[in-house]
Amino acid sequence: MANTYTALIPKILTEALEVLRETAATITSVNQGYTSAASRPGDTVTIPVPVAQTAAAVTPAITPPANTDQTPTSVVIKLDHWKKTDFHMSDKDAHEIENGRYRNTQSAEAVRALANQIDADLFASAYDAVDNTNGVAQHVGTAGTTPFATAALLNSTWQGGANKLLNTALAPKADRFVVMDESAEGNAMSLSLFTQADQRGDQGGVIEGEIGRKLGARWLMNQNVPTFTGGTLTDGSNKAALINSAVSAGATTMAIDESSLSGTLVTGDVFTVANVTGYFMVTNGTLTAGSNALTGINFYPAAPTGGFADNAAVTFAGDHVINLGFHRNAFALAFAPAAPPDSFGGGNIIESVTDAQTGVSLQLEVSREYFQTTWRFSVLYGVSCPRPELACRIMG
Repeated sequence: MANTYTALIPKILTEALEVLRETAATITSVNQGYTSAASRPGDTVTIPVPVAQTAAAVTPAITPPANTDQTPTSVVIKLDHWKKTDFHMSDKDAHEIENGRYRNTQSAEAVRALANQIDADLFASAYDAVDNTNGVAQHVGTAGTTPFATAALLNSTWQGGANKLLNTALAPKADRFVVMDESAEGNAMSLSLFTQADQRGDQGGVIEGEIGRKLGARWLMNQNVPTFTGGTLTDGSNKAALINSAVSAGATTMAIDESSLSGTLVTGDVFTVANVTGYFMVTNGTLTAGSNALTGINFYPAAPTGGFADNAAVTFAGDHVINLGFHRNAFALAFAPAAPPDSFGGGNIIESVTDAQTGVSLQLEVSREYFQTTWRFSVLYGVSCPRPELACRIMG
């Protein structure tokens, strides 16, 4: 079998990489600087998160001052996503592909499924609160309403919204992205700012039908942008409540109540508190209101200086499409080709390749069966959201 498929495997892998490059827009927008060498499922990669520093005056002295220790935090990416797809090929199919008669389109669909799964897991890291610690709490726009319908809404959701929040978080100006669904892109592409050459500065909007890099970010359409379905909490009219007992600065747990309160909150629900600067996200799973109250709500980030006042109004966002505006460092993606135990392949052909353009480490295993072969693609990776302050949901 090795001799038969030696020439065929490179063709299949080449086609696979072509598909990856077509579908991996979001994958290539996030930080992949932590990809490790060959590893096992379950291994971890530690990502350092720097702490802010302040400048101090220099005072000449005989004895130099003691060094000040810095204590960076860290986030761990676990290589716990091991996904595979497969397809079968008859001997006749293999010979025809080897002789250049046609391409195997099913292999393209197999790779596309893996790319879509990585996409889905990346988006999930924005609201799934890995280890119940973080997620993208910042949000702009109106839940349930597609953004960018007018120039004024573009300004409020991007220039004066998500992009402004990235500036406040000191995100670098380079490597900013907006990833949106097809409806949001449809709205944006109707704006003269993105289509008319005299306003956008080039003819790409009309010729290519793409926004490209505009307004300080690279704008990308992705059909895999998910819709977040939050809890069903209601005060009888809105998804809102009141703080039940003041929450001190630095706290990450709160309770809420109302004269009428029912329903649930789930991990990923985002909210704001009256007279408090900032955005917050529920992180501890499904919670159900009872007796017009709900207690033990864990949230991220911690309450800021001044905390939450008793009876302050809390407003939760409704279900929404999670379009994202972010800096590359908000999300991290690590790949590792999964090696067989003790390098034993069981007689199968196993080839691995890391694509220089997308960073994806793809493994192909070929096994012989009854007058046909089974081809299996697999990918081992981990995802995380180590810097959620560098991202913002642009709700749709």
